[in-house]
Amino acid sequence: KLRANGDCVGVVITGEAGVGKSRLAKTFETFDEKENRSIFIGKFDQINDIKPLSVIATVINDLCKKFAEDVRSLRVKQSAALDLENALGSQAALLSNFLPSLSDLMTLDFTRSTPSY
Repeated sequence: KLRANGDCVGVVITGEAGVGKSRLAKTFETFDEKENRSIFIGKFDQINDIKPLSVIATVINDLCKKFAEDVRSLRVKQSAALDLENALGSQAALLSNFLPSLSDLMTLDFTRSTPSY
């Protein structure tokens, strides 16, 4: 969410299982849609989620997808693509394995492959 001064706001909701954290987040999601704002929800399940950064990757992937869908200006999309390509360099292909929506923002043509170590 952007404040009037342009700052983004993030919120982390924590608590015991079954107390209503997901319901609370969904309530804010509905409110923000009415206000023409975006909210991204990531849920970490300590028992079933074996990838520690999967929640963060999910939120960033959703953010990339939302940006690609919402930005109408070709100039803005091209500028964002160039900034991403410059910042990520050769790591863009690797990141696209974890953030599939990243490829929607970038003009590079890279093949998604499993990295070898």
